[in-house]
Amino acid sequence: MRQQTRITNVRAKLQGRRNARKFITIKYCIPEWALTTLFYGDSSGLEDEDEAAIMAFLESEKLSEESGHWSYDSEQEAYLCHRNDITSLGDNCVDIKWIQWID
Repeated sequence: MRQQTRITNVRAKLQGRRNARKFITIKYCIPEWALTTLFYGDSSGLEDEDEAAIMAFLESEKLSEESGHWSYDSEQEAYLCHRNDITSLGDNCVDIKWIQWID
């Protein structure tokens, strides 16, 4: 269900200079129970198999703190999805974005 939504040009002023930068935005459907682990690295309270599923997801998508960051609209309501991007099972999910700068 992952969707690469777009590559975007961004104009930024950095120390008086103008630089055009590009970034990729990828949208993921994620179960609510995984948010704390993805955003804060806190997996306390998760079953071992759920923690392993999150780590496998991050590894398979090649997502790391060095390459980008997560974005989430905290006012977004969770919804029942038939398949999420971590376990491929139905769950209460939210849509979050991975934002990665391209050098």
